[in-house]
Amino acid sequence: DLALEVESGEIFGLLGLKGAGKTTFVRLLLDYIRPTSGTAVVLGMETAGKGVTIRRSVGHVPSQSMLFDHLSIEHALRLIAKLRGRGDWSYTCDLLDEFGLDLKQRIGSLAALDKRKLALVQAFMSQPELYILDEPLKGLDTRSTEIFYRLVKEVRSGTGTVLFTSTSVSEVERVCDRVGWLNSGSMAGIERTIQLRSRTIREVEMEFSQPVPDKVFAGLPNLTDLSVQGRRLHCRVQGDIRELLQQANRYAVLSVT
Repeated sequence: DLALEVESGEIFGLLGLKGAGKTTFVRLLLDYIRPTSGTAVVLGMETAGKGVTIRRSVGHVPSQSMLFDHLSIEHALRLIAKLRGRGDWSYTCDLLDEFGLDLKQRIGSLAALDKRKLALVQAFMSQPELYILDEPLKGLDTRSTEIFYRLVKEVRSGTGTVLFTSTSVSEVERVCDRVGWLNSGSMAGIERTIQLRSRTIREVEMEFSQPVPDKVFAGLPNLTDLSVQGRRLHCRVQGDIRELLQQANRYAVLSVT
């Protein structure tokens, strides 16, 4: 019972807890499985029976690695480029360098983190007009995450379209135009990111170099469950966190979680 339209040129985030139906939805879009009822249309094509054409035209990060372990990175990526009928090898090598991957490495010897990096490289290397990415940030380190966000912004500047799934509000609100959230296979709601951000509740902990007075933070209107004990602060913040950070910056902050 899911209805959704992603607009051309949009960055759309699909939120959901584990088991909400995100991967099933992605597999329906790519014709790995077919709906019991209803239809899915990708790039103007009904997906049933058009899976090969769609997968050839879309940058896809699956939930689990689908690359052959016995191949080298170079062999696998050249094969993918040939199957898709497109791809700039110089751009592909640039992506590999940026993610710190070696063409000669055998895929089966890669650590889990490097396999996730390689999944991003194969999705972005052909620079398609549409990307369907299933939890692309899962298991990534900070540097690779920053590269991902930059690539997504480049897609937007070039009028491409991205749909990516996530379990994290902070991941999608950073770059998405709109966010939808799944609950047990149904669309529970869709909002523009700015609306979602205004309702997001964050749990915040801070440690200062010296004790701070609780009255400094007590007057902030969007704080609840405020507790200040010596050098430590704990609270919940609904919406914009900037005013809390401005007040905290009057003191020497050691850490923020």
